[in-house]
Amino acid sequence: MHCKNCGAQIPGDSKFCKACGTKQAAQMSYATTAPPEEMKKVSSPPPFKSQKKKRSPGKIVLRVFGIFFFLTGIIVALIYLTGQQASEFRENLPAVLFCWGIGVILIGISFRKKPLPGIVPQKQANGGSTLCVILGILFVMAGIVNSVAEQAPKAKTTASGETSSSVIADATKFAGKPLEEIETLAGPLLDNGGISLTTVSGETVEGETYSPQGSATQFIFYEGKCVKYQYISDNDIPYEKKEDIFAMFGISPQKDMSLVADTNFAMRYLNVTDSISEFYVQIMDSRAKTFSAVKVTYDSNFAVK
Repeated sequence: MHCKNCGAQIPGDSKFCKACGTKQAAQMSYATTAPPEEMKKVSSPPPFKSQKKKRSPGKIVLRVFGIFFFLTGIIVALIYLTGQQASEFRENLPAVLFCWGIGVILIGISFRKKPLPGIVPQKQANGGSTLCVILGILFVMAGIVNSVAEQAPKAKTTASGETSSSVIADATKFAGKPLEEIETLAGPLLDNGGISLTTVSGETVEGETYSPQGSATQFIFYEGKCVKYQYISDNDIPYEKKEDIFAMFGISPQKDMSLVADTNFAMRYLNVTDSISEFYVQIMDSRAKTFSAVKVTYDSNFAVK
């Protein structure tokens, strides 16, 4: 250590210079400082620990349900579009749109993130999520519009003036009636000759057929009673729902009626009412929603099982 005044060398702990007597300032030696280990503890920053994002169980549940609803809508659409029920897809379209809408909304909510102030703004953090929710709402609204449109009463008109809501004939009145009573209901009938009828047991019997003049419609009799009624139109008759066809012939089906055939070309029911054993829609186009022939069987002995 040297004197700050004269520069003479003096001991490190001296308070005055022995040469000139000048008072010396206190000096901090390295020996009084903290040990290197302690300095490292103070100066060294804590090690960085990566924080894993914790996934919210609620968002996972929303995501699972969202995917479930969306896939359900796709599966239902594929079933109707690729199967024989393609004509019914239009009727079930609202349900498909509801499934898609709810699914997309739930998925959008499940991916919603919290914004990071100064780093990720609100719009950037939740832009995709908001877009999904908006798209889902549009699907739901489209489903509501389609549902309302399906419920609205409609009536299509054919070339012959028949509409899908008009009653063509009350087929319930012909069940088991003799020829005289049928003529009072349907007008004069022309004898078309005999016809072979097959019973449910496989037996063949002879019946008689009668038709209104100028019409292909037939009343089939066995042992003097009307056992079948077959309506045939020269034009395609439109319908909105398959249930409308029953109404066109004055039929109110009972609850235990059974469906035995339903394709794009025909529709057949058994045990329709107490007096109607079979209701068979023929020459049918389910895609265009039209038909031109109906066969009604009254006597269960002549209904094909």
